[in-house]
Amino acid sequence: MDRKDADGYAIPRIPVSRARADGVGTGSPRKRKAVDDLGPETTAESSSPVSTLTEYTTDSLSSPVSTLTEFTFESVSAPSLSSPSESTLGSMSEASEYAPSLSSLSGLRTTVDDDSCRTLLARNNIHMRYSRLPKPAYVEDVVVRIRDMQRASPEPSDEALVKNKCLRELFEGSHESQVELHYMYNVFPMPSDADDDAIGVRARLPMCRRVVPFVGGDVPKFPVPTPDLLYGYNCEDAFPDTAHQRQLRTMYDEVIAYNDYSVSNPFVFPFFVIEFKGVAGNIRVASNQCLRGAATCVSIAETLNRRLLTHAQEHSVSTGGTDGTDGVTPAASIDSTAFSVAMDGQDARLYVSWKQDERNYYMTNVDCYALRRPDEYKRFRRMVRNIVDWGRNDRLKAIQRGLDQLLEEAQQRTPAPDTDAEAEAEAAAMDPMAMSMPEPMPEPTPGAGSSKASRHHSPPSGKGSSGGGGRSKKPRA
Repeated sequence: MDRKDADGYAIPRIPVSRARADGVGTGSPRKRKAVDDLGPETTAESSSPVSTLTEYTTDSLSSPVSTLTEFTFESVSAPSLSSPSESTLGSMSEASEYAPSLSSLSGLRTTVDDDSCRTLLARNNIHMRYSRLPKPAYVEDVVVRIRDMQRASPEPSDEALVKNKCLRELFEGSHESQVELHYMYNVFPMPSDADDDAIGVRARLPMCRRVVPFVGGDVPKFPVPTPDLLYGYNCEDAFPDTAHQRQLRTMYDEVIAYNDYSVSNPFVFPFFVIEFKGVAGNIRVASNQCLRGAATCVSIAETLNRRLLTHAQEHSVSTGGTDGTDGVTPAASIDSTAFSVAMDGQDARLYVSWKQDERNYYMTNVDCYALRRPDEYKRFRRMVRNIVDWGRNDRLKAIQRGLDQLLEEAQQRTPAPDTDAEAEAEAAAMDPMAMSMPEPMPEPTPGAGSSKASRHHSPPSGKGSSGGGGRSKKPRA
């Protein structure tokens, strides 16, 4: 079966045999390099009666042991491997997220996940918060509002869930792909083909590095999130208004989830992350993936709030207020809360994420679901669909109001046209000669100048003027 590393990338299964455990067939430089990177000496004790194998080290893995005739993975207890040092994490390059995990090397499981990963995320101000600690009031309000939403759509019956063959296979243990396919088509709603459906879904695409909340400086970066499923908005469907489209084009670098400028309908403002694991996966690793993916969703939404706050401060200064942030509240702001799910075929964990004190991102557990039980399965299904409906309605309307506020304030900052200049432009449009003659012409004197004046002021009735008009009169008989 396929397994995934801590970053969600598929790893081909390496069958464990005597030859691989003893080092036969592991002579490639890439595998030797991975073993050497494990750090301190790694030992494992054998529970088999073979007395010749009591311990082995990373050095002994590269030399075949020809004295053993029977050796299986079951006969060796899990070795105690040290976590990678912080300096190792700090040297992770952008390509490190594509490297194979050490967890599949010769069947040995390492601890290159939980604590080390969360330490790295904490250095980037992304934290896992204990569920027993209270959440901010506005976050708790969103969770309660979503939980209490009533649905009119039919639900599967308890009997149908108990008899479902696919569910029984998931409970007994299955591949990650089976878990994903079942819950994609039975729990997580897919966008409809209707033109007015603003919700979009993307699968297994690396998020844009620009929007990931890295601290920068000497703090090491973590791998770019690549959610199994990510809910957000199709830009043209969610924001059909031309003014909104024009405003969003000035913000693409801040609100697009992926590097997909070339597509006709960019994916913006994501809000729901889902990570799947199979029987061989680790749901705690999936939680770590949710931690960084949901923080990125919150970071994208916060860019709009920062713009709204900046414009509110500028408006406060222009109206005689202070130039500080104290007491300045934007007329419109959006709820930057994001949700995520880490699950396998048997259990699911729902998380909520938010930003606090202008610096730190937090995620905490909202609920856990034992999917073996029909009532828990239906409760999980209901909650997931309520989250998507919240994104389709309340959250989307708040973003649209925020864009309206930005457009309104942009119009207020545009200087009003000058009245005199407006009148002059209007006169020029009516009489093109007015701009070339700013002052009136002097009255012509009788004599030679009268013929010149007549060229500018011709009589309307065709009668001659009193001076210089001999040519227009007929001679008397």
